[in-house]
Amino acid sequence: MTVDAAFSGSILFYLAILVWVAWGALLALRGDFWRADQRMVEGEFQPGLWPTVAVVVPARNEADVIEESLLSIAAQRYEGTVRIFLVGDRSDDDTARLACKVPGVTVRRARLLGQFIH
Repeated sequence: MTVDAAFSGSILFYLAILVWVAWGALLALRGDFWRADQRMVEGEFQPGLWPTVAVVVPARNEADVIEESLLSIAAQRYEGTVRIFLVGDRSDDDTARLACKVPGVTVRRARLLGQFIH
């Protein structure tokens, strides 16, 4: 075995040990972050002031589904202010026009280096 091969093998060995230690720390010390079945009880967390949330939806040629998607976002229950922005990216269909029909949605066109993309 050459020195280079032995050196490469030891690097891989220590890298594997480091990965195992990192995963072990995440699993042991991070409070079961991977458990998707754990949910907050409704009404448990009630801050005095809910932060404003901005939802940015990039869309290109999504006329078939854009209204349903935006209405679904708008229907979410949140005590604070929710602002929904649709960023149109050179759509060839009626994506932007249909998005404008949804109450509370702001539609903007994508820009590149300060210029509108047509």
